Amino acid sequence: MLYRYDIDNVDLIMGLFAEDHLEGGSFGELISLIVLRQFKKLRDADRFWYERDIAEGPLRDLVEGMTLKRVIELTTRVGTLNAPDAFQNARAISVLTDLSSLHVGPEPLNFDDANAYCLSQGMQLLSLHDSAMHSEAAMVCASDTPNGCWIGLTQENDASPWMWTDGSATDYGFDASGNPTTGTGPWQFGEPNALRSEDCVDIRPVFNFKWNDAQCGNLFNPLCAGTGQNDEVSSEWVIELTSWQLMAAVIAAIALVFVTLCRRTTWCSKPRYNKLAVVGDSEDFSQSEAEDVLVAANEN
Repeated sequence: MLYRYDIDNVDLIMGLFAEDHLEGGSFGELISLIVLRQFKKLRDADRFWYERDIAEGPLRDLVEGMTLKRVIELTTRVGTLNAPDAFQNARAISVLTDLSSLHVGPEPLNFDDANAYCLSQGMQLLSLHDSAMHSEAAMVCASDTPNGCWIGLTQENDASPWMWTDGSATDYGFDASGNPTTGTGPWQFGEPNALRSEDCVDIRPVFNFKWNDAQCGNLFNPLCAGTGQNDEVSSEWVIELTSWQLMAAVIAAIALVFVTLCRRTTWCSKPRYNKLAVVGDSEDFSQSEAEDVLVAANEN
């Protein structure tokens, strides 16, 4: 009756809510299109949007796969949040773990010294065996140093095969014969090029963290992997993390109680009008009518 049985008379917002949802979606066709266009406009107008500056490669893959859980792991001393839900009560689950982790050495070193540093920590220079590990390494390196990092890939000379310092297989970045997939996959364009006895491999921001063969005397921070001396996590850091969540919940609860009381009491009501007089002569508006207006004002 309201729209005279004519769908063309339906208000836009009611029509949007009444639409059948797209398969697998939370909205109908029109509202999905509106939301999509709005987000595209916001993205295109954002000069800091990551796709403007980060080319396709391991670093972009890492950015697009980043989660709040991983941000906490990278920026605090909590360690690896080894739990189905990282934000459950810390007393209900254990977030402490002995799983392998990545660690960037504190200063740039040549390759041999970088390898020795990792061994001194009970770890190894990192070996990479798939794109997910590569993306993880790129983020850890980028978050800890602007210089770039050594990984554990090396050769004795230009005629020798490449090998990982931990003795693992050369699979990722190599063909079935063990030859590097030059310029493709994890390798930087044109690399490895065996130029000037470049027998060690680094990842660095200027090459979007793709593999680059370099002279082993160059200085980069060691990127170590394994269960080392720095992996133990104090429970006080876990408690500190969850205490912030508890504080936020308490503040939200207080705000909710305050709003509820405001609505049910006169705490947040408008000031009452105690007197309303008719000023001037008016044949159409009497003092009794003015009192009626006063009652209505106080009721509202």
